[in-house]
Amino acid sequence: MFEMEFLKPIFQSLLASVIYDVGKTSANAFCNCSTITKRYKKAFEKAVCRFYADPKYAGNEARLHYDDYVNMLYDASKQDDILKSSSHLYKQMFDLFVQEVSNDLLLQGYTMLRGVFTTQKQLEETNKKIKETINLAMFHRKESKQEHEKISEQIKELEALVANPKMQSITIASLNGSAVMQKEQESHIIFRRQLIQACIMALDAGKLVILYGALKVGKTTLAQLVAKEKEGVIIIANVVKQDLEVKVSKLLATKTEEKIIITTTSALNESFSTLDFSLIEQIEIPLLSIAETVELINTYKPTFDLSVFIYGHTSGHPVLVKTLCSYFASCGWTLDEGNFDQILNYSFDRDLTRAMSDLVSRIITDTETRILLNRLLLINGFFTEKEAQQLAEVNPQIVEVKRKLYSLMPTWISDNDGQFKISPLLNKLWPADISSECLKECYIILARNILNLNKPLNEHDILNYINYSLRSDEYDNAGYMYITVLIKLYDAKCTLPEKSLLKSVWIDLPLPVGMSIKVKIGVRMSQLLLLSNLSKKHRNYVLWDLKQLVESYEDEDLKAFFYITITLICWQENDVVAGLKYYNICNTLDKKGTEAIMAQCGEEISLWEKNIWIFLLRLTTVDEYEIWLDTFRTTHINYSPGDRDVCNFCYLSISRLIDHIKENDIEIKIGILERIKNKAEQCKCPEIAIVSLFKSLDLLAFAGKCAEAQRIYDTQYEKYKDHPLAVLLFNAAMAFAYYKVKLSDKDSLHYFRQVIEFSDKELISDIQLHIKEIFAYVVAEKDPEQSVVLLNEALEYASDESHRVDIIEYYQCKGELSYAYWCIGERVKSVDLLSECVDFVLPLAEAEKEFAKTYLCLCHCLIIKYCMDIQGKSLPANQASPVRGMFTENNLMFLDDLYSVDRLYMACYQMSDLCERLPNNDLAYKWAKKSVNICRKDGEIKESHYLLFLLAPLLKADVDLDDIAFIIKHTDKARRIAYQLHPEIKIGNKDHEFVEFQIIPLLLEALVLKIRGNDMGIELVKDVVKNYIAVTNGETIGYIKSIFERDTYDRAFIAEINKLNVQEQYSVYLCAYIMTAFYSDSDYAFDLLIAIMPELQKQLVQIYGTRIITIINLFISTFWKTKVFRNPEEFVDYGHLKKRGLKIINEHEGRLNQANKTMMVIRYHLRLDHKMNGIQENWLDS
Repeated sequence: MFEMEFLKPIFQSLLASVIYDVGKTSANAFCNCSTITKRYKKAFEKAVCRFYADPKYAGNEARLHYDDYVNMLYDASKQDDILKSSSHLYKQMFDLFVQEVSNDLLLQGYTMLRGVFTTQKQLEETNKKIKETINLAMFHRKESKQEHEKISEQIKELEALVANPKMQSITIASLNGSAVMQKEQESHIIFRRQLIQACIMALDAGKLVILYGALKVGKTTLAQLVAKEKEGVIIIANVVKQDLEVKVSKLLATKTEEKIIITTTSALNESFSTLDFSLIEQIEIPLLSIAETVELINTYKPTFDLSVFIYGHTSGHPVLVKTLCSYFASCGWTLDEGNFDQILNYSFDRDLTRAMSDLVSRIITDTETRILLNRLLLINGFFTEKEAQQLAEVNPQIVEVKRKLYSLMPTWISDNDGQFKISPLLNKLWPADISSECLKECYIILARNILNLNKPLNEHDILNYINYSLRSDEYDNAGYMYITVLIKLYDAKCTLPEKSLLKSVWIDLPLPVGMSIKVKIGVRMSQLLLLSNLSKKHRNYVLWDLKQLVESYEDEDLKAFFYITITLICWQENDVVAGLKYYNICNTLDKKGTEAIMAQCGEEISLWEKNIWIFLLRLTTVDEYEIWLDTFRTTHINYSPGDRDVCNFCYLSISRLIDHIKENDIEIKIGILERIKNKAEQCKCPEIAIVSLFKSLDLLAFAGKCAEAQRIYDTQYEKYKDHPLAVLLFNAAMAFAYYKVKLSDKDSLHYFRQVIEFSDKELISDIQLHIKEIFAYVVAEKDPEQSVVLLNEALEYASDESHRVDIIEYYQCKGELSYAYWCIGERVKSVDLLSECVDFVLPLAEAEKEFAKTYLCLCHCLIIKYCMDIQGKSLPANQASPVRGMFTENNLMFLDDLYSVDRLYMACYQMSDLCERLPNNDLAYKWAKKSVNICRKDGEIKESHYLLFLLAPLLKADVDLDDIAFIIKHTDKARRIAYQLHPEIKIGNKDHEFVEFQIIPLLLEALVLKIRGNDMGIELVKDVVKNYIAVTNGETIGYIKSIFERDTYDRAFIAEINKLNVQEQYSVYLCAYIMTAFYSDSDYAFDLLIAIMPELQKQLVQIYGTRIITIINLFISTFWKTKVFRNPEEFVDYGHLKKRGLKIINEHEGRLNQANKTMMVIRYHLRLDHKMNGIQENWLDS
């Protein structure tokens, strides 16, 4: 029973195949072909011609008596009577007719089938007559001599029919068809379109089609489907392998134009055949695909989706699919424990199994061949000829194995390049019939073969080995393999796939009775320690079973080790009570026998030595604490009072217990701590008592009850003053209490110093770090510079790995230090630290880590504060102002309700703005890039993203062109969303603003790139303009597009532009003037640039701030320096310009007025014929 249960998950993945029954459907389709009648008449005419000398008379004979001769062919039992009673029919003529029919393979097949069905009909009629006669006799309750004679005559008639040779066809047909599977139902046929089309194409090409495939895989059914679509198709079904080549040869020799399909189990071998294969198309009919299986299932109109199970259980064999579907339809499409075994064994259809048994017995007549097949049935999956030979050598031995093996192909065994496999249909319906001794020996051979495979074992191999070992009673081998696999996977840091069958082995079933208890314990321990994602139900069962096994283990060799391990496992599974029980038992056992195996555990041994302490981390109730303390008292553990691990366990345990109590009543919590403290003192565990007192002091400090805390300190400190843990925790609690009530007199500072000067810097490091931080806050009120010093010391303490400070606490300290630097005017250091903090939290906030949301909100608070301070502005009324301790003295999630995904973008955007204002251009660039990336990741376009365009000048056109393009397109969509959400926005000039504030800066950068030989920038400008859709000013955008579509830019073009109203088409002027200046001589270029640059720079600075000056300076300086070098003839006093003028231009690089000075220098070396206006003069002088 166990073995069958174990095999459930394995056998669910086995392959099966499908049989389509031929039945009478295919015969009728064959017989109804009009071509047959023509062939009969032709055959009859040939016979008559041979019988008569006069061809004319023969023709009349053919016309007059054709039907009589044909009827004799159909009903051979009537031949003698017909010939005796008919003067015009002759036996010799009839024999000639039979010969002509026999020469035509199609007519021969048709005649046989028609005779079979005629005989069947006669059987039915005779059987009916006998029943009627017997019933009549029973009704009259007397039997006359006449009735006896009548019954006797009818029985003789029945015997004659049965003796008819054609009855053999009936028997064979029933074995091959209806007994194995019910007659094909029209409603449960699927159209395998690709195969049907392949057949039709071959028939149209004039080829004879051979459909071959495994037993009952649906070859004839497919042929019938082809015949339905293709008129005139003749089907010759179920041709045996031995007759195939002869029949095909005869058909090809007749050179018939008929469309013929032959179905058979195997294809012709082209290498050894003399046939012309250009006239033959061999098509293999495979098992159903997953999609085809689902299609077939759907014909049964299932009410529940079992397609995955059905395909996994049948692998697409139509017979098995249909059998399962019929069964499921009868039981409401349910799959549960009640019917699972029946489905696994196909015991719901005993007739099907009996039919398969009969079929095997009749077809495989050789006893040794059947024995070999039975042994091969034990193999799960593919096997080789060598394995077949090995199984044949088991007593009783089988000789001529190769011949017997190949005789089973292809009906029962398929061959895939030397890899053999049993027919899925046989695998499901024919259980191996082997003696237990032979069975065991065969399974031992199969298991050994897996270990000898010259390749890494896959899951199929492993499951087979376990299965074979179980079947051969080698239970420990199965267990060892299972344990080894789990250990190997663990060592390789691999996990089993979610749907791996290995994950389901033995997780909810008893282990085999024959397996030794050591191996059973190993299996259960491996499952709990190495199998991830076991359900709670399964973990509970495995743990329960492990407990029973360990408690029943008697041998002393490993007993202590097993109890040590189960103690740790119970800790892992949060089973505190059981774990402490086993810990107690283990301490009474002799551990000498475990020394060697414990030595192999390495560092894990120290965990065992402290595992009474690690149980503290699992305690969740006061009752569990009392059980733990009782265990502690009875075990007499030796440890140092200042042991860091012990102190940390006690501290973390009590803190977690109190922090997770939902009641906010401080008195309830202090009452619980008092109870634990009293029990700890009773059990002589001072660490638990000290931490309990500390936690009471801490609660009072948070509540601002400094006086009550002081009273507890005064009464308890003397008792524990020699314990390092008490010195640290009691003084830390009092320091915090005075900080909370904002008392910093001489007495309160004493507590801070006690902690800061504490000798063991690694004991409860987060407490020491916290006191260092709040001491800095206290000092900051009078000495902010000293506060920075103290916070730097705190950060250095937190960064020391030996103190094991949590990364969150490290960055909390860094956030505090950033604000401390800002408060003393060290803004560069402050922003550098803040940048590191935001960099740290950004990916964590994106992943929605629980502390990250509040932390990012706090960082954002500093960003806004710093930005406003740099601009000399006050914080908005609704914006909180930063305070010291904002990172360390609040709950890690207290601002989560203020967090939204938009804050990721806004924090990056404002960090970039802050760094640019500082200025720190490198950081500004970094955060501008991050802002773009956040918007890209988000995928959603939001109104707030419109501001992103202000960061574009911070990017570098030569490397960030894609990002600049993204900004322009993204922010254009964002502003349109804003227009929809805010109808009050005046949108009259928005197209002009887009061109001036986004296209123009991009154009200036693009022209610099073009000067350097890179056209990508100008192509981007053209692309953006081409695809831009106007908001309101369609005419303006039309002008802009036409500018960038031009091939030339000259004075005539500017003359046309100047005809436009400059107020209405200002953006058009800008684009036209800049593009024409770029392609003009120096004099005209200067006129155009000086005409637009003063006002353009003014307006761009109003929007972007001084960051836009960098782009203007770069364009103007690059443009004119290039002109100087490339076109010296265009300048007056060129030598002086090159020597002195360019020097002045370069000296102003990086200054805000480089563009102004460049234009000023160039002005004096041009032949200008007009004066500049005051605005232009002032701009040059600025």
